[in-house]
Amino acid sequence: MKTSIVFNEDTKKELDRLVRERKTSQSQIIEVALRLYFDKVYMEEKATVINDELLQAVKGVAQLSEAKINAKTNQVLSSLAIEVGVMNQILAQSLQVSALAVEQYRKNVVEFLRANNRVLRMDEVVG
Repeated sequence: MKTSIVFNEDTKKELDRLVRERKTSQSQIIEVALRLYFDKVYMEEKATVINDELLQAVKGVAQLSEAKINAKTNQVLSSLAIEVGVMNQILAQSLQVSALAVEQYRKNVVEFLRANNRVLRMDEVVG
């Protein structure tokens, strides 16, 4: 199939140089160039690096993993809170500190954390 193509002068010179160097035809070089361009357009417009099914599977695994981690974290934090509560009760009874005083200490710590918007450092609370 014959088609006429008009090139600017610089492009024509470059095409002629490639024809001589590669010992091939203008048609062959133009065909390869067009195929590369078609591939480029396809990659820009239609192709994805990861197909949708794989992407959805990866997202699903990530969500499931996040849910499992959150559940385990909540379980550990709950267990820790129970143990700390037991220790606080034992300590308060051993030191004969009233329940009202223990509650006031707790409120002081909560307020300190809110006021400073950060993690508790015992040397700042006690000292």
